Amino acid sequence: MIRPRDHHQLSATFPPQQESARQAREFVVAGLRETGVDESDLVDRVRLIVSELVTNAVLHAQTDIQVRLDVAPGQVCLEVLDQHRAHPSRVPESLSSTSGRGLQLVDALTDTWGVAPMADGQGKAVWGCLGRG
Repeated sequence: MIRPRDHHQLSATFPPQQESARQAREFVVAGLRETGVDESDLVDRVRLIVSELVTNAVLHAQTDIQVRLDVAPGQVCLEVLDQHRAHPSRVPESLSSTSGRGLQLVDALTDTWGVAPMADGQGKAVWGCLGRG
């Protein structure tokens, strides 16, 4: 278990390719384990969130994608950054659609999430935070 003074930040960059979602999942799972996070439910939730956000970036931004993982006592935060300025938006629910549920999953799996423009105005960060038990 992480001691209260421990705080870890990890980052990796991935190309805008389909296999980047898998690589990002492997990165966050390894990062969580490396920092002592072993709560399987939390690991599973972070894995799904990063998969959805990286897939969105691959499909819509088509730029390099940076994944940041911030592990602190009581909280894990994840950011997915790309160089596309357009913010993601939820699409109306449709039972027949095969896509469009990613942000709904992110909303359901995080305690809080959002989108923030990058300081240079050349992209955005989609982030989510989850509390730790």
